[in-house]
Amino acid sequence: MFGSIGSFITAENFYLHKTSSQREALSYINKNYSKDDAVYVYWNNLPGFRLYNNMYKYNFKATEGTDQRYSSKNYEEYYHNLHNDFSEISKHRRVWLVYNTKFLTDIGDKIDTPDWYYTKNLSPTDHLLKEFLKTHKPLKKYVTKDIAVYLLEFKPKKR
Repeated sequence: MFGSIGSFITAENFYLHKTSSQREALSYINKNYSKDDAVYVYWNNLPGFRLYNNMYKYNFKATEGTDQRYSSKNYEEYYHNLHNDFSEISKHRRVWLVYNTKFLTDIGDKIDTPDWYYTKNLSPTDHLLKEFLKTHKPLKKYVTKDIAVYLLEFKPKKR
């Protein structure tokens, strides 16, 4: 009983595990988006993105990331298999990278499968960001308890 009363007094703690900052993160992109930017929504954030995009009709068109985990044997092959995703966003100088930091598997997936994707030293989404940072520099960041948004700009090619 006291827990229920406490939840109403401090509403931010009510069903904490059920809340998401998805809408706020996507609104942040929508507010700061420039018409020449690309938006890349990683596969693990597509359900939330699709829901809110349908409800709010954002000003941006996003490239929806494909899930290539099971058609890859390692991260090198994985990023190669994401070539079609990345070729679309590589046409732009800046890209908004959006991913979920809590949902790292898909509905129906066995936990931590495939093994190579869930390395113990780096989370899959940290690995994704690290891959982007090889060719991009961060300009803006919006990170919540479950959603990460980075505005990244292509690094100039060294001569």
